[in-house]
Amino acid sequence: MRKWKIFEKEGADTKAVKVGFNWWAFSFHWIWGLSQKLWWVAFGCLFFLVLINIIANELNLLYPIEVSPRFFMVRGVALLMIGAAMLFTFGIKGNKWVCDNLENKGYRHIATIEAETAKVAADSYIYDE
Repeated sequence: MRKWKIFEKEGADTKAVKVGFNWWAFSFHWIWGLSQKLWWVAFGCLFFLVLINIIANELNLLYPIEVSPRFFMVRGVALLMIGAAMLFTFGIKGNKWVCDNLENKGYRHIATIEAETAKVAADSYIYDE
């Protein structure tokens, strides 16, 4: 069973957000941000990815592999580590960003319960009241 935070807003559906690591945010970062209507997350991620790509291309022009193979390898490892850090940040913080977004929209956290799915969590809280 997974833990879910239940959010409620008068006149709106009850929402359930999983507690813990978000594999969807980790795997699909900016697409996940758009699907959750976290615009700043999605566009910030896209901006970051484009910026990293531009930097990598500029470094390729300044230091081609033929001139400096060691720098080419170090640069690749550094970019890989930056990308991995971004992915893990999305996975670790993703559900918190969803919770914060719901609270900004007027939802309030009312309970944390255990259930198999978000639908079961939201429905079971509604029927337990």
